[in-house]
Amino acid sequence: MTQAKTGDTVTIGFTVKLGDGQTVAATHEGQGETLVIGAGTMFPALEEQIVGMAVGETKTAEVPSDKAFGPRNPEAQFDIDRAQLPQGQEPAVGMQLQSQNQQGQPMLLTIIEVSDASVKVDANHPLAGQDLTFEIEVLDLQAA
Repeated sequence: MTQAKTGDTVTIGFTVKLGDGQTVAATHEGQGETLVIGAGTMFPALEEQIVGMAVGETKTAEVPSDKAFGPRNPEAQFDIDRAQLPQGQEPAVGMQLQSQNQQGQPMLLTIIEVSDASVKVDANHPLAGQDLTFEIEVLDLQAA
């Protein structure tokens, strides 16, 4: 039975859960996510867990926050003047805004506080600071 190794193309089905058991992401039944092991499209800590697996094999893999989306950065929270917000929508806690960082890359901001003059946003990834548990199944494997 062929086992996955670095450079192979694999299709995996997965479910991602937080420490409290809440599911935060999953592939649809019978469908998966295709990646080349070692290409960096998924967390290296997760790709390492796939190495050695064969088609049909399942595994539970723990990925600590520092090897996933990293720790929460308190400096990634800042205020935005309400005049800079898109017109026609009333800002609310939990609402997400699309912006760009200083390098011009897209980033998602989540509103965490609303006042008359401004909103406070959090630019951390929603899963920053969270340890993740992946339930993985190898659906397909193509050797490099």
